[in-house]
Amino acid sequence: MSKLRHIIKKAFAPAVLKNKKIVGRKPLRQKVDLDRPPCVLRLSDQGDLWEKFRPVWQDLWSDWFAGQRVLVKVNLNTPDPYPASTCPDFLKEFLQFLHSYGVDDILAGDCSSLSSLPTRKTARKVGLEQAVAGLAELVFFDELDWVEVAVPGRFLKTVTVPEVVYEVDRIINLTNLKTHPWADFSMAMKNAVGYLHPLERRELHQDHLRQKIVELNLAVMADLSIIDGRMAMITGGPAVGATASAGIVLIGDHPAAVDLQACQELFCIKERYHCVENFCVNPLEMPQLKHAAMMWPAAEWQHYRLYKY
Repeated sequence: MSKLRHIIKKAFAPAVLKNKKIVGRKPLRQKVDLDRPPCVLRLSDQGDLWEKFRPVWQDLWSDWFAGQRVLVKVNLNTPDPYPASTCPDFLKEFLQFLHSYGVDDILAGDCSSLSSLPTRKTARKVGLEQAVAGLAELVFFDELDWVEVAVPGRFLKTVTVPEVVYEVDRIINLTNLKTHPWADFSMAMKNAVGYLHPLERRELHQDHLRQKIVELNLAVMADLSIIDGRMAMITGGPAVGATASAGIVLIGDHPAAVDLQACQELFCIKERYHCVENFCVNPLEMPQLKHAAMMWPAAEWQHYRLYKY
């Protein structure tokens, strides 16, 4: 009976789980070069969030995106509601914000976890189809072509990612503020797991997950990372866990820098609710960020300019 179930399950499995069809090889994706220290913006969700965002966007990032083809990498790991997944209302408002600055060619996409495939179904359950209507084209990586990328990592040597990341000019990470039982936290750097081919994800989780997460960002690094931390998942994760109001949105131009600030914020919230667990007062002692320090010079991400509004 178990053999029959396996045959049936395989027969009805999404196509991406039956054949890892690689159409070519690509170099590491190059993000926008910074000619200044990295920046992180901390926005309180009190008042008009997007009006507070405008002056910093215009000063730091608007020129990067106007007239460009942009991929907004959302969080559709599972069909669980925000803060497990991207908030449809937040996504819609952000897409409208981009359009107001001349960013009109936008894709929004992800590839769900193995248990939640196909991603198209997950997006429908979360409500992202309605959120992007008339504002962006939804793309599902499990329906697209894949390419192989050599990675100069300690734990990753090659990864398979969707070819679409090379067909856009800019990438924006849109993720959430949450804990993770095996990675400690799932925020800007962890969002890159959505690029990895589903057939490579089991091996990713077998050992050194925290370090491999960092090295995935060597292959595909977003130009800008946004953490929607209005609500935080403070225990469990990434799909289910205790939540609490955090009241912030973090935006930055290096994913490790954004995670560094986010870990400080999340530690304070977890301390308030007496669930610090394996979080550290000094976030640079946490394995993800400790490995990031090995991958990138400190000047590239640790010494960022923090703007607070």
